[in-house]
Amino acid sequence: MMSNQEVHFLEDAPPQDFTGTTLQLGEEKSVAGQSSVNYSNGINKDNDSFNAKRDVALVPWSGEDARDFFCHRSELIEKAIKDCTSEVVTGEDGDVLGSWLLTEISLWDHEKERLVVLTSKCVLTIKYDFIAMRTLDVRRVPNEQIDTLVIGELEYPAHSLIPSRNMRGVRTMWNHGQPLAFSKKWNPFSSDIPWLTYTSHPLLWHKEADEKERSIFDVDDFAVRLGQAVEKPERPCSIEHKPILLENYVGLSSLIHNKNALGFFKVRGKFSF
Repeated sequence: MMSNQEVHFLEDAPPQDFTGTTLQLGEEKSVAGQSSVNYSNGINKDNDSFNAKRDVALVPWSGEDARDFFCHRSELIEKAIKDCTSEVVTGEDGDVLGSWLLTEISLWDHEKERLVVLTSKCVLTIKYDFIAMRTLDVRRVPNEQIDTLVIGELEYPAHSLIPSRNMRGVRTMWNHGQPLAFSKKWNPFSSDIPWLTYTSHPLLWHKEADEKERSIFDVDDFAVRLGQAVEKPERPCSIEHKPILLENYVGLSSLIHNKNALGFFKVRGKFSF
């Protein structure tokens, strides 16, 4: 029961007119049961299709002029592909199914500019010097040797200090599910790694060209053709759509390497390398 003093305080309050008002109890809409989230770029996160692309990659782009890349000149790419198909591809490799200029990501998360030629029998990853216009190195992987193809977002471990890439990639594997030996995993000079990881070339986002011309830099376009080449009834290959893990937790060397695009042939002031 209220005291006389409390009643006095209530009587001192100005009168309120609630005529015509309605008391409404609303139910807050829960979002816990929603199965998907739509983003401003139109991509459905939970139903991200194979061909979905992000707006822009975070690395190795550093905001410089795209024309600093030697391969920005379309005629150089055409000449490089012509040189590689005539000098590197042999009759034993089969028919050429397509060629791309992509980015290879090493085990140590170093990005490297590579020409990739897909034939009916193998995948050729070529280091090509766009300055001297010559082939420096070739890695040939037979299609029948590839047992797993992983397609998805490039991701770092949960506790990694490396910023998100916001990029998709493709990883070809021929290790039959076996873990990498300790002597190879922690040897930065080891080249006998039973997988290769690719992502799109930076010019996919920054070169002004039509969709057909830009497809040569697109890892998704490469992944479609590669999947068709390796998935044969007589040669089973597991094609998985899931994130591709890059085991880099601190990686100061890779941050410096990728931020300055040291794996790409570029004009760098008075020097070019």
